[in-house]
Amino acid sequence: MVLPSFAMQLNRTIVSCLLIIIDSVFFIGSYGVLRVLRISVNWVVWILGYLIIVASVAVCYSIFTPTYSLRDVGYGNLLAVFSFGITVYAVSQWVSRRWYVFIKKRTLSFVAQQSRNFFLFARKHHALFGWIVASAAIAHMAVYLPILSEAKEYEIVTGFIAIGILALSVLLGVWIWFVTSVQKKRTPKLVHTTHSILTVVFLLSLAIHI
Repeated sequence: MVLPSFAMQLNRTIVSCLLIIIDSVFFIGSYGVLRVLRISVNWVVWILGYLIIVASVAVCYSIFTPTYSLRDVGYGNLLAVFSFGITVYAVSQWVSRRWYVFIKKRTLSFVAQQSRNFFLFARKHHALFGWIVASAAIAHMAVYLPILSEAKEYEIVTGFIAIGILALSVLLGVWIWFVTSVQKKRTPKLVHTTHSILTVVFLLSLAIHI
């Protein structure tokens, strides 16, 4: 297997880190602007989220049509970008919770309250973010399956590693939902921690993949 040079990988890592920072700032900034303008953040997230899911399903369907072309691969790559960006939003539940726990007794009540509001928003939409990430990632993988032999070996290996980690994270997330929402029981803290770690590892694996 031919691995990219250290310099190339370092550049990829730097670019990925910058994208994560920019994406985080955009997410928090957009949330704040919508709140100031009194526009329903929930509706915006639901509409955009379900549009991405529908687009992912459409891209997956395209590989079975006679008109499948490199254009569909481009759409799949675009969805991969969305998957990467929205993974940051999914991770925000874990980050915002720890930020709120840290800040609530160390600063003004206004800051603590806004931090709590953002944490509750991130927690409320965590499952939706997860399904958006999963659908976009699957669509990205699907469009490459017919032309997998043309892809670079490094991209194939890192891509399958990333999708494997995502699958584990999604399955664990579904189990957490089933236990807490259907069985009305509490899941062990270790389970939630493992789910959070898998989400972070998936984000890192995506950063390496791209």
